[in-house]
Amino acid sequence: MGNISPLQRLLLKSMRWLCLGTAVLLFGFLILLLWQKAGTGLTTPDYGFLGIVGLMLLGAVWLFRAIGREMDNPGA
Repeated sequence: MGNISPLQRLLLKSMRWLCLGTAVLLFGFLILLLWQKAGTGLTTPDYGFLGIVGLMLLGAVWLFRAIGREMDNPGA
């Protein structure tokens, strides 16, 4: 029951690595914002943006790990 077809494995691998790429891109946005605002300080909207991008980053990392676990033990 735990067999994955080659097409499913290919799609899961591509989704997994795209999630990792998304996480790296979001982390880059966070670093860019902090570097850009280093001299002027953060405002209230900046904290909101940091919070939203941080949550999206955590979601992408969580999805990356979840897909990896599903590929290791399919159907469990």
